[in-house]
Amino acid sequence: MGLCHCAVVLLVFSAGVLVPAAPASAVTVRQYSWHLAALRVAQAQRLTQGRGVVVAVLDSGVDPFHPDLRDRLLPGKGFGADTVANGWRDDDLKEGHGTAMAGIIAGRGVGENSVLGIAPQSKIMPISTGVQPTVNEIADGIRWAVDHGAGVINISIGRPGTDISVGTEVSAVRYALDHNVVIVAAAGNSERSGSGVAWPAKVPGVVAVAGLDKQLRAWPGSGHGKEVVLSAPAVQLISPVPTSVAESGYALSDGTSGASAIVSGVAALIRSRYPELDAKNVVNRLVTTAKDEGAAGRDAEYGFGVVQPAAALGGNIGAVSQWPIDTPTLPPKPASVGPYALPQLVYSGGFSTLGLFAGAMVMIAGTLGFRRRRRIRLAAFNQPGPVGVAPHTRFLPTVYTAPVLSNRGPFENGEPPVSRN
Repeated sequence: MGLCHCAVVLLVFSAGVLVPAAPASAVTVRQYSWHLAALRVAQAQRLTQGRGVVVAVLDSGVDPFHPDLRDRLLPGKGFGADTVANGWRDDDLKEGHGTAMAGIIAGRGVGENSVLGIAPQSKIMPISTGVQPTVNEIADGIRWAVDHGAGVINISIGRPGTDISVGTEVSAVRYALDHNVVIVAAAGNSERSGSGVAWPAKVPGVVAVAGLDKQLRAWPGSGHGKEVVLSAPAVQLISPVPTSVAESGYALSDGTSGASAIVSGVAALIRSRYPELDAKNVVNRLVTTAKDEGAAGRDAEYGFGVVQPAAALGGNIGAVSQWPIDTPTLPPKPASVGPYALPQLVYSGGFSTLGLFAGAMVMIAGTLGFRRRRRIRLAAFNQPGPVGVAPHTRFLPTVYTAPVLSNRGPFENGEPPVSRN
């Protein structure tokens, strides 16, 4: 599911107040981080920065060498033959997608040329599904993250809507909710996943996040639908990427992947400030404090509204005993079909086709596929990309390399430690 890119604007609106956005002549990583001011993240971070919370990033793995993520990674898990055992490698060689999402959530923000995450003291648990994730691997990744201490799971991958994975994704989501874990997922981008909300974001119980432009209005490129729970910035988001992807170590891109990561970071802030809250009350804080936009109440473009990090950390929100959003109800399991016996779906940067044609269901499934919600071009910032590659993600110039990447952190021997606690 792709991310696209929009022109820089000078001002954005937040709660009716003008706040500065990245200037057209932005020269530092922090100046490009317009979403921090738009959402008043500094105000929230004065209360907590996410310490003590583990956020599982179910994606392509995470680069352990990027300075913005130093000391932020816990051992994770790789699913599939093309992944490493602990998830400490970004297998997305074109985009560095998992690294980008981890940085938006937990970037260290050490100086002007370092990405500051929403919850910079949280820990990232990389759950790698490689570059061709299957439905089963996504479900297995959710369950593994739950079993190994994640408090929040971010899923910025998905596929167009269909009901064929009821026995996998839905049951995995139910498992997470029953074990007090918040799941946040990107709603998808309309160009690649259609106008509706993608799976697994549309599974009941998942906090599906739609995208906003730099005026904090509904982004036309976002998937929308009744399943949307919240909305967050999705355009021109700066994020760290492996230097093998961009020499500068940074990229700007658009899409609901980043919007989901922002909300996952806010969920981590809530869990850090209020460790006694269960998952339903974390979600309740997210939705009851959101700034209502669009049609009154919950709507298909904004959900309950624009996420408000500082308000979500306020102390005057009553506890709830019921989930504030729908949660999944599992159907009876067919006697002949186990929860992981459904057709597998794959992606390779575009809609993938299944190599199976043994019935109508499989032929329908063949039109579907997981996509990471980012469009990419391998070209210099503000330069035309090669023919045939979507010109929407832009890598920042190498001017950032010296101040940011001169120190490799704790990995002097070029290898990450076996484990980190």
